[in-house]
Amino acid sequence: MLDEEIPFTPPMTQVFDGFDLSSFWEDSQYAKENYVDAEPTPEVIGAVEKQLGYKLPAAYIQLARTQNGGFPKNTNHRTNEPTSWSEDHIAITGIYSIGSSKLYSLCGETFNSQFWEEEWGYPAIGVYFADCPSAGHDMIALDYRKCGPEGEPEVVHVDQEDDYRITKVAGSFEDFIRGLESDDAFREDESEIERILRENDLGAIRKLIGSGVDLEVTDEYDRTIIENAAIQNRPEIIQLLAEAGASLRSALEIAEKNLQFFPEHEASVKVLRSLTENNDG
Repeated sequence: MLDEEIPFTPPMTQVFDGFDLSSFWEDSQYAKENYVDAEPTPEVIGAVEKQLGYKLPAAYIQLARTQNGGFPKNTNHRTNEPTSWSEDHIAITGIYSIGSSKLYSLCGETFNSQFWEEEWGYPAIGVYFADCPSAGHDMIALDYRKCGPEGEPEVVHVDQEDDYRITKVAGSFEDFIRGLESDDAFREDESEIERILRENDLGAIRKLIGSGVDLEVTDEYDRTIIENAAIQNRPEIIQLLAEAGASLRSALEIAEKNLQFFPEHEASVKVLRSLTENNDG
């Protein structure tokens, strides 16, 4: 919930010059229900900034005036360093609305910016404004450490999977938005297992299992296929892998942690609990 509203001074900076925002957003019913808020008034913007303790970038405010939060059509941004997501880029799910009424609002009652610091232990470096496909295991933030609370923050990726490692993504919010690219720009470097999990391709996972692939192979973060399936909430793939003899390892623990904050992960938890009980029986 927002504190008492205070006046907001409109920024004078020209942003997104020559950049077409009219086709930026994906039309998503889920986003409309959980991310997209009404266009923020000056009073709402002022109240959000007061509660967060940071001045929001002019580009963030301008973007919110086209649509206040939601899913971008392009969801990937290049990086100069590898992260838990990829060797050369990060991916986002949605951008938080400036307000307090939605599940994914900067000052909402549930997955607000401060939630990630208080509940997940993310570092207090600024404003967490975009979530990622990992369901909380990495986040995108406005980093005010260099510029101070009134300055122009950098955009960074914070990697919970790697001891909250911070990687610079863009020099400003506007640069971040301008730099977003489609999935097609990166799929040539995507492994087959990553593609299967992203697309929830049951036919392909059956073929992969039938080919005799090592189900216990781990990625650079020591996660097996079934653990990554738990992170991405793929209950059918979890079931198929377990039936083929894959060890559950910490998949249930991962799914249960995600369920604390993401109700849609209940399906994976149910499957993994059933498999665990059968293994113990």
